[in-house]
Amino acid sequence: MTNIVEYIDYRQFLLDFYKDLVKNRKEAVLNSESYKFFKSWKYSVIREVASTLKNPKPAEIAKLCYPEIPASEVSEALKLMCRYGLLLQDKTNK
Repeated sequence: MTNIVEYIDYRQFLLDFYKDLVKNRKEAVLNSESYKFFKSWKYSVIREVASTLKNPKPAEIAKLCYPEIPASEVSEALKLMCRYGLLLQDKTNK
């Protein structure tokens, strides 16, 4: 009998948990610039690589990516991420 009670309690817990998730979920419509960040794997990789290096240069980041990304794309991606606050420049603008 306890197994059934535990099972019912667990199911109720999961149901309540998912109800809270749905209730607190916020949806947003992405504009074309925001969508650009999410449509390609490159942006996530560039962001992670850039955040681990000290004063990274686009060419340096490009070479660390596999497959390698052109430095011009890395530069464009860095500008986009700075504009949206996904990366911050230090005081020397690097």
